[in-house]
Amino acid sequence: MHFTGVIVAKLPYILNALITSTTVIGLLLLILKWDNKSSIISISNNLGFKKTNLKSIAPGIILSVALLLTYPLLSILLNVKIFLAEDWIYNLIGLSLTAGIAEEMLFRGYLFGTLRREINFCKAAILSSVLFTLAHLVMFIYMAWEIALMSTLLAISTSIPLAYLFERGNNTLWSPAIVHTVIRTIGLVVTTDEIYFMKFSLLWITVILVLPYIVLLFYKDFRTIWSKE
Repeated sequence: MHFTGVIVAKLPYILNALITSTTVIGLLLLILKWDNKSSIISISNNLGFKKTNLKSIAPGIILSVALLLTYPLLSILLNVKIFLAEDWIYNLIGLSLTAGIAEEMLFRGYLFGTLRREINFCKAAILSSVLFTLAHLVMFIYMAWEIALMSTLLAISTSIPLAYLFERGNNTLWSPAIVHTVIRTIGLVVTTDEIYFMKFSLLWITVILVLPYIVLLFYKDFRTIWSKE
């Protein structure tokens, strides 16, 4: 994912995202098909590309709405104007492909899902979160350290909620994919004047460190999953 993203970095973001996500998804499907000889449909289902119901993905939708509603609150708190970025629609589609589908397929559908079939939720969530965080450290090689650091912090804070949303959604990608996409909207979809952007981003990260846990604590199975296991 990182390597492909660097190669196509100079392309428009939507093309970058399309090439990167297609490469990652296609390569993982081919590797898994070669490894276990299952059909592509069966492998895709195991990775989370399958039907579910609205009730199962409701926590992810509620959390996404709660996150988006903090944007105007942060604008008021900082007394800054927020607005949609240029080409925000294409950027949102690109984020849905990369952060939403490709990353969630790789880290929740494949990594967490594979671990979860062998061990309990706590161990699978923590181990996959460590690897999810380590994967983001590569960004320090080719990105500004501020962006790499923010991405790493987000990876640490969101790994367990995203794993829970995957399992709560009947082992499907849709709920964590929606939340992951919303988390990444800062800068590419919703932005502010450059002089305020860093402060605005830091507050947004602070919200993400806390709000997913606040929202999900309303769900009994999330509150009790640690003590139960």
